[in-house]
Amino acid sequence: MTRYALVLAASLSFSATVHADSTPALAVRSTFAPVRTKVTPRQWVKNVGKKVSSFLFAPRARGGLQEAMVLAAELHKDQTRKGTTTPYIAHLMGVASITLEHGGTEQEAMAALLHDAVEDQGGEKTRMVIERRFGPHVAHLVSGLTDSAVEPKPPWRARKEAYLQHLVKSDNSVRLISMSDKLYNARAIVRDLEADGPKSFSKFSGGRDGVLWYYRSLVETYNRTSSKGTPLLEELTQAVDQMHALAGNAPGGA
Repeated sequence: MTRYALVLAASLSFSATVHADSTPALAVRSTFAPVRTKVTPRQWVKNVGKKVSSFLFAPRARGGLQEAMVLAAELHKDQTRKGTTTPYIAHLMGVASITLEHGGTEQEAMAALLHDAVEDQGGEKTRMVIERRFGPHVAHLVSGLTDSAVEPKPPWRARKEAYLQHLVKSDNSVRLISMSDKLYNARAIVRDLEADGPKSFSKFSGGRDGVLWYYRSLVETYNRTSSKGTPLLEELTQAVDQMHALAGNAPGGA
């Protein structure tokens, strides 16, 4: 129900009786004034006006998981996964699912849904929208998951090296979502390797060697933090090991 519909419903709940004395009065019972009191018509109108105004213009509650899903779908509506026709929202939902499966909070799941929004869909302006709608904590998490908020983006290798350094200093929430993201991606790479072999690396900016270096470096970096030994990191390590095995021993192999 919209805010205006709620106000209408509240206003309809008022019941009033006019007393037969020289100064008409109203006996008012409403959503806004649950206690029965006697006021003049002028006072009644003034009091109701104040309460309706405060209701209409009260600060909005922070958006929740459903609203984050809607925003993510809107921001990424024209985006697909690299080299596929799969809508990008599938990746975002998958990352949020892994985050929740490994003990993530609602706000962490919201950030998982929005983790690529700043990087891919508007930079700082989008970050400000996220902060306004979901609060500073979710915006902080999204910022911590962004490897570039500017266009054109810096060179691929430089961005990834900076992201790795950033992970060491990040909080547990950022690393949880980051590992969920990388696990989802690593599993997708493994599936592509099983289906198409090493040629599937051609869709990545870093190429075969870059991807293998990056995912191995991610595992090593997470192991230097409090994430070491967690089930999520173990799953990611297994996926990265499988990725390397499937990539084979072609020239330049890692």
